[in-house]
Amino acid sequence: MILLDDGPARRAAHTLGLHVVGTAGVVLAAKKLALVPSVRPILDTLTALGFRMAPALKRVILTAAGEGDQ
Repeated sequence: MILLDDGPARRAAHTLGLHVVGTAGVVLAAKKLALVPSVRPILDTLTALGFRMAPALKRVILTAAGEGDQ
């Protein structure tokens, strides 16, 4: 498993057969392990700091975290 957010690096890792997880996936995993109470404020902070995330991905992560309707 490898943590990557960069598109070309993710594609290269996939061609090597590596399981790729991005920052949003790590935040989601932290919520599922009860290490953080909520995903939305973390994603909002990351976005405010310049982290780019497709709106569709954000919706998927929030829905998976049980925060999609908020």
